[in-house]
Amino acid sequence: MDTVTHLAGPHVGVSGRVVQRCCVCGEKLCDNINTAMALNPDGTQPEFPTWKTGSYVRVERNQHLLVGHWDDDELPADFCLPLVE
Repeated sequence: MDTVTHLAGPHVGVSGRVVQRCCVCGEKLCDNINTAMALNPDGTQPEFPTWKTGSYVRVERNQHLLVGHWDDDELPADFCLPLVE
């Protein structure tokens, strides 16, 4: 497959680390380890961006694209279900 589309699960924050995985196959979609973000203008830490739970996230090489949501009528043709062992 040239592309794989995943279903974004909820993100979790533990000890300052934010991780989000596909809730079907477990592929990691987001992880803030070794990232740097500028502080907000008021000096607070910014929120690490994650996908909305239930989003279809298509991965092609290292590019991640939002391509729909679980509410859509049919699964994408490149859905990750065959990757589940």
